[in-house]
Amino acid sequence: MKKLLLVPALVLGFVFSINAQQADETETAVVASATQDFVEIAVDNLPQAVKDAAAKDYAEHTISKAYATADALTFKLELADKAGETSTVYCDAEGNWIKQEEEK
Repeated sequence: MKKLLLVPALVLGFVFSINAQQADETETAVVASATQDFVEIAVDNLPQAVKDAAAKDYAEHTISKAYATADALTFKLELADKAGETSTVYCDAEGNWIKQEEEK
């Protein structure tokens, strides 16, 4: 009888360890994409989708500097408003926002 209870416990333990490992891999991928090396590029060289997203979502700002990863899949934009405050935003090539850092 004890052996019958041991088998389901082992199976559940195995399943939970696989799920925990997958969650760790997902978190690592998100952190890795946020810390990639960026190279400065001309604002004119940004994909149109990125420029359109910035114009729509940050209409009161101008893109002062633009950066891209080597694979040109992730972009870092430094935005400035009329008061001179800057913020840094990250987006993908389709203009989807990844994260934002406020700066003063």
